[in-house]
Amino acid sequence: MGDTLQIVGISAAAALAVGGGMISLALKEPAVQKVLSRWLLVTSLILFTPVLIALHFHAQGMESAAALLKGAEQVAVIQDVASTRFAKAICLLVLAYLVALLSFCSWLRDVKRDTEKK
Repeated sequence: MGDTLQIVGISAAAALAVGGGMISLALKEPAVQKVLSRWLLVTSLILFTPVLIALHFHAQGMESAAALLKGAEQVAVIQDVASTRFAKAICLLVLAYLVALLSFCSWLRDVKRDTEKK
């Protein structure tokens, strides 16, 4: 349980830091934020895609192994599957957060541009 809380805490802190930086850039330097957000999204997709595929197949393989085991070994494998699924969920949440953040920053840039025109 301690590892889970650490992962959630680190993920939340990183998300808040990235979110704050992106929103600040969207307000101060819209062109820089636009380029940076594209790089951030592309890099995240490149990094997370193989990780998500590996986690998916790892969980499937461990589920098959759990069916063959009994006792303490089976419990350990089931816990590993749960941890793997949790890691996969964190990766998917980070990607969803980045997409939502970039959409929000795009909207914020548009609002700023429209208010400057008036």
